[in-house]
Amino acid sequence: MDIEAQSLRKLIKNGNELYNTEKYSEAEIEYLKGIEKNKNEVYGYYNRGNSLYKQNKDSLAEREYLNSLTKTVNKEIKSKINYNVGNIALNNKNYEKAIENYKQSLKLNPNDEDTRHNLSYALQQMQLQKDSSGNKNQNKKENQKEEKKEDQNKQDQNKEEQKNKNQQQSKDEQKQEPQKQKSKITKENAEQILQAINKNEKDVQKNLKKRALIKLNVEKDW
Repeated sequence: MDIEAQSLRKLIKNGNELYNTEKYSEAEIEYLKGIEKNKNEVYGYYNRGNSLYKQNKDSLAEREYLNSLTKTVNKEIKSKINYNVGNIALNNKNYEKAIENYKQSLKLNPNDEDTRHNLSYALQQMQLQKDSSGNKNQNKKENQKEEKKEDQNKQDQNKEEQKNKNQQQSKDEQKQEPQKQKSKITKENAEQILQAINKNEKDVQKNLKKRALIKLNVEKDW
């Protein structure tokens, strides 16, 4: 084994020791040094992906996992890589992508119980997500239908109120019109009564004059 290969293995070993003591950021640096020494070393990419995953750097971790896929033909390693990519997708609730990666992992290693368990969980969560989305859409449609019904009822109510208002206005107008006619008749009657009163007053005055004259005549006669 040449010196460069020994140096690479030492960096990977150092990274693994730091990783096992949960010093993930320091481990990541060691793995990166290993990648710089040999860009075709699958363990550098894969283990760096693990250390990034532990630091919740999902997008960077996935990138390193995908890089590692291109550096090996080993089915067991490829199965583990697909499993880890599936876990990232699962953590981000991308259930469809998680299922796809778990299935790919099982094709490469059909006996992996962890992958089977996670696949089953992802399938359940995806179904729940679809059911929840369907319920939301159904509730939205029902709410829209109810709002439309309320709007229609409000329009009908407004129309009914307007109809009643128009009917009431028509009745008021009908009531007002006879009152005008009645008022006119009263005026004519008042003129007739006034004329009659004037005539009666003249007649009364004539009678009063006649009486006075008669009285005078009597007095004169006396």
